[in-house]
Amino acid sequence: MNCFKNRFCCSAVAIFVAVVCLPVLIQAQTGAVTVQASVSEVVALSASSNFAVPNVQVTGAADRKSLTVDLTGSGAGEQTFRLPVLIRSNSSYSISSLVRSESVGSVTLAPLDARATGRFVASDAAASVVTTNPDVSTRLDLSAPSSIFQGSRVSLAGTLDSPENAVEVTLLVTVSPEAKSAHWRLQLMLSATPGLNFK
Repeated sequence: MNCFKNRFCCSAVAIFVAVVCLPVLIQAQTGAVTVQASVSEVVALSASSNFAVPNVQVTGAADRKSLTVDLTGSGAGEQTFRLPVLIRSNSSYSISSLVRSESVGSVTLAPLDARATGRFVASDAAASVVTTNPDVSTRLDLSAPSSIFQGSRVSLAGTLDSPENAVEVTLLVTVSPEAKSAHWRLQLMLSATPGLNFK
């Protein structure tokens, strides 16, 4: 009799577990899972392979967020340089400059043109490059960077070293040395800021 009762109790417990727990198992197996993730906004600057300008040395930062351009020259006449720079980004961006010099009277900076380097560049990336100020005359030894130009997202795929996901922007630099200077030196520091509202 006790054995019968024990078997009955065990069967009842088994049925209870099956009835009560089965919906829970089904819910766990069929429930929706939501995963949230975010991607950091990145803008990378590097020297173009077309960068072959006499008396110009370019040094890139390890994090790709800035470029330092050192220019040297002689004579008092106005001189111009064309500096091709590669930009890769997964967001809109702004490019700023900070200038230091020796024996230089004034410097003017402006983007001259822009072109896509390959198939992984957004269709409007080159056309979206616009000058922040049409006449960007940067004061020497400026304590804060001056904005030069801005643009929309550039890269659709690839890495910071991919050959087909950058916009090449040619920056026109016009240097006016001091009247009596025999030699002059200019250091131009370009920096990139991602994620700005772009219109």
